[in-house]
Parts: sequence; structure tokens; C-alpha cells
Amino acid sequence: MCAARVLIIDDDVQTCQLLRALLESNGFEVGVVNGGETLLVERAVEAAWQHRPHVIIVDLRLQNMDDFSGLDLLHRVDSAHCIVYSAYLTPSILRDVRHFLYDFVEKHDSPQVLRNGIRRAAADKSAARSDLKVVWRTGADRAGLARAMAEMGLPEPPADILDDLIVQLCGGARQVQLSPLQRTQSAPSGVSRTRSAVFLAQTDDLQPTVIKFARRPQIEREEENYQRYVQQRLPARFSARQVKTAKFWDIGGVMYTFMGGEVEALPTFTTFYHQQDAVEVILQPLHFFFKEVWGEYYRTPQPLASQSLLEAYNQVFDLRQHVPELNQFFYQMEWPSQLPGARMNPVTWTFQHANHVAPKGALQAITHGDLHGDNLFVDGERAWAIDFERTGPGHILRDFIELEVDILARLAPLDEVDDDHYLNLLTNLYASFPVTQAEADSAPLLVHPALQKAHAVILGLRKLAHELVSYEDEEYLWGALFDALFVASIAAAEPWQRRRALLLSAVVCDALR
Repeated sequence: MCAARVLIIDDDVQTCQLLRALLESNGFEVGVVNGGETLLVERAVEAAWQHRPHVIIVDLRLQNMDDFSGLDLLHRVDSAHCIVYSAYLTPSILRDVRHFLYDFVEKHDSPQVLRNGIRRAAADKSAARSDLKVVWRTGADRAGLARAMAEMGLPEPPADILDDLIVQLCGGARQVQLSPLQRTQSAPSGVSRTRSAVFLAQTDDLQPTVIKFARRPQIEREEENYQRYVQQRLPARFSARQVKTAKFWDIGGVMYTFMGGEVEALPTFTTFYHQQDAVEVILQPLHFFFKEVWGEYYRTPQPLASQSLLEAYNQVFDLRQHVPELNQFFYQMEWPSQLPGARMNPVTWTFQHANHVAPKGALQAITHGDLHGDNLFVDGERAWAIDFERTGPGHILRDFIELEVDILARLAPLDEVDDDHYLNLLTNLYASFPVTQAEADSAPLLVHPALQKAHAVILGLRKLAHELVSYEDEEYLWGALFDALFVASIAAAEPWQRRRALLLSAVVCDALR
């Protein structure tokens, strides 16, 4: 395991040398930023984000005898426990920076005082110094997760940094066991929409919790949105409760527990969908979520704040930014011969027509904003949602549509189904919209059970949307088109997943055209 990291920031070279020798002899990995130049603060911040220390020792005066520049950087390095080490501490200074400060030590104090403070600080932040034992069980690949974090655009972190986050989330416990969320072997391997990793955490003998790792900005948005739109607003008896968040430099974690449910026994909707064949069983927890948990938001809709449906979805998905790669993917695909619209490019068509053809007067409500199968946990009757990073005002149909597209592009196990039969399913769902009862009764003509199940579940989901939301049919189609294009743009998705989404968008385009 990596040693706990300490960064020393002081303009006095001799002080840095003495502290470095003291700390290295006590098993710490030590970095130093010194010198009296005016850029010392900026160099210190840069070094901190590169070094990712658990503890920072900072002098109060870094440039001259009259400044307090050491205080200026505290809020910029708040991932670490900061200890001010100075001969110029006063009560007023400490009062002003207490929020960013873990401890303070006078330079005339004995080295033992400083050493003890650093040990306490490191035990709060570093798995190497904590009494907490972190156990990654079979299937929970810590090193692989660190590599996945690097694929999110981050420098690849040490694998132990994830243990550090567990310590910061579960401080005070004796042992935490991390397990991958339950999945069936037959489940598709496509990625969900957000770049994150979710684990089941068993802490001592307490009820299990769910922990999500993601980039720090994602966790910060999730914390903010939860407090603004979810906390004390959903039914307290059956809702996910955000227990704690931790942000450690460029990575973060959030812990959830489920009120009214036992986390360990709850599969994700992805797993549940694959385990169940009865459509009414699959739909039951969805009815509970949309009616009982989230239903209050649908009763108070507002006019859509964006100028158009396209702009509402573009603000979330950055669709315009992905046009070049979507076009490239479209022209690289091998298209089935029965594709509607004479192989019309759905990307080009969408951006040529959306702003002046899509219906006006759409409504918005507070939406979950990322309601795919891995963010929904079910017990057969009820459902709990996590991951509120994108929660907020949005197109009122957005959650229904996202779940529908996730079923078609990712969840439905269609490995044994060829393009023509998949297109039959899509055509049945979108070419005549809404689907009439007579057309719904013709679903057995879909030759594969997986097609029949996807068809019936989606029709049940749409019926639920009609019960709760007022909208135009064309509005639903446009929302499905935007969402399908977004899934097709996810670079980390499997090619078959992106291909399904682009086929879906082509069928919807043809229906709208």
C-alpha cells in the first residue's frame, strides 16, 4: 500500500529540509515547495493537485514578512487536511480560516506536537494510516477501476486512492467490504450513460450501502442537486438517502442508503429486467417509482424554459458537439437493407429540422435526468433511484424516454436477433405512434421472446407516462430521437450499443418525416 503523502509549503529552505527528514523517518512520502518568489502560491497549488497529498503543512507567510499568502491557498487545496505551521498565529487569523483548517502548530512547539497532528490528519484521509480495513471482494477490481478513472480524462490515480476515499466516507468503522453490484451473466456489457463505478459496501455489521466513484465535478453536482431537488422532497419511507460525500482532489465518492429497503437484496433494474419474463412484474416497480416516489413533480409542471426541445436536450447532452463523430459513425456503419428512409442520415436530418418542426409548448418538471437501468434499484414492488448528478428542471418526458431508449439500446438481450427483426420491433414502436391496441396485440408476430418483452414493457411505460403527463405524441418522438443520438455518441459504449441507438434514431426520424 502506498504511504500517506504530505506536502510541505514554506519559503524557508532549512525548515523544509528539517520537516522532510522528520516525516520521512516516520514513513511518510513527502513533497516540498519552497522559495520566496511571487509565484510560490501558484506553484504550491499546482504541486498539490499533482502530488495529491493527504496532509499539507503550510507556512503563514510565504513571500515576505508582511503577507499572509499561505492563507490564500487553503481553499484551493481543501482536499487535504491543512495544518498551518507558523510563528505568527493570532486568534483573528485562525477564526478567518477555520473552515479550511484542520489544525495549527506554532513553530516554537516541539516536533512531537507537529508529528502527532500530522498522524491524526493522515489517519482521517489515508488508508495507509487508518485503522479501517478495506477489502475488495472478488469481481471488485480496484486497479481496473483506477484505469477506468484514467479513461475519464484523469491522470491515472494510484489504486490506493480509492481506498483513501473509502476511509473518508466510512471513517470510524473497522472494516468495509466492496462488492460489484449484482448482474446476470447474460446481461449485455454495454455502458450506462454516466462515467462512474458503483459498488455495494458492507461496513462492519451495519446495513449495506451503495458507494459511487466518479470525477470530482460529477460528485459535486450530485451533492448539490440532491440537496436542492431531492433531500426532504421525496417520500421518506421509500427513497435513497445521500449519507455522505467525499472529494479527494480530482476524484470523488458518494454513499447512499435506501430507506425502506435492504440494499444487499436489491438488484438493479438492469439485472431485474433480465431475471424476469413477466411484463407486469417488470412494470410494477416502475409504476411505484413514477407514481409514488417521483409523481409529485409531475403534478406541478412549468413551461419549458429552453427555446426549443432541441436546446433543452442539447444543454444536457451537448448534442451539437458530437455531430462530427456521429456523422463519422453513421458513414462507417453497415446498414440493413430494410432501413427506413432510404438510409437517411438521422444526424443531419435532426439538426436541419428540429428547431422549426419540433412541437412548441412542451412542459418541464424536475426530472431525475439519468434514469437508466443501473441507477434504479428494485425489490419487485418498489424502486429506489441513485445518481442525481443531472437532476433538475428538464423535459417532462425525459425520464420515461431515457428508460425506454436504455431498454432498446442496451438492456434487451438481442444477441440472437438480426437487424431485420430488431428493425421490426422499432418500426412497430415508432412508425405508428401512439401504438393502437390492435397493433399492440400483434406483438406476438415479433418472433423472439426478447423482442416481445421489450415491446410490451415499453408500451406499459408509455401508458404510465400518459397517466401522469400531458404531452403531444410528436413531442415524445423528438425526445426519443435526441436521447438515441446521445447514446450513439457515447464513445465508451460498445459498438453494438451505439449501432442500436443510431438505428433507433433513423427509425424515429423516418416516423417524424
